[in-house]
Amino acid sequence: MARFIAQLWNDDVVGQAARMAYFFFLSLFPALLFVFALTGLIGGPNAFNTVANVLGALMPRAAWAAISGSIREAITHSRPNVLSLGLVLLLWSGSSGVATLSTSLNQMFDTIDERNWFVRRGIAIAVMGAGSLLLVAATAAMLAGLAEANQHGFAVRWNVIRWAIALTASTGANWLCYVFLPNRPPSWRKPENVIGAAAATVLWAVATLALRAYLSRTEQIANTYGALGAAIVLLLWFYITAMAVLIGGELTAWLGGGMRKGSSSDKR
Repeated sequence: MARFIAQLWNDDVVGQAARMAYFFFLSLFPALLFVFALTGLIGGPNAFNTVANVLGALMPRAAWAAISGSIREAITHSRPNVLSLGLVLLLWSGSSGVATLSTSLNQMFDTIDERNWFVRRGIAIAVMGAGSLLLVAATAAMLAGLAEANQHGFAVRWNVIRWAIALTASTGANWLCYVFLPNRPPSWRKPENVIGAAAATVLWAVATLALRAYLSRTEQIANTYGALGAAIVLLLWFYITAMAVLIGGELTAWLGGGMRKGSSSDKR
């Protein structure tokens, strides 16, 4: 365990998580603009409200309360323009966060990324898109059908099923990152990829629940920072997410090749 923690420090997981959190934070508003503008064009107000309810349940309440009004105001006037602008900004900022993860994973696996910029960015966008679909499926599983299950008396079984679906989808998103982002042959069947992805999912879920529990019992952040408190909460949440994914990647590298001797900086 001590060597594992030392390797996390050598691979600068703390600093790389901060970079990832920054880009994920930048991608949030464009992502919300794109999603809500798309629902407005396709599904109308009902689809808009459904997605808003999903995000309101997933994100920290203080953060969602601060940005929901801005999102609704921004997309009211010109949805096509908002849709295209949101997509462009989302592709840049979101793929930059995934590219940072790719750099970190290459360092963890002791691989040199010789792929050109276009290949790296294309892979980052593809992984971001596929991972986002899996995370949407996980969120939908957590929120769908609960009222109907309570009415028909199978709420306990449905809780087990929806948690299983959500955790599997989240693990799948992490698995995509560990398989395709490092510059190495895709390792579909290696068990360390699944173990690392599952560990990252569990770590993220526990940390997120702990953060939500803390925020629900205290108003200190809101009282101290006001509207900036929402940004602080979001950055902290993204940082926790990035840390969980990076720790899972480090565990995957450790299980795959054993704990390396010396730091990556020494090798370079």
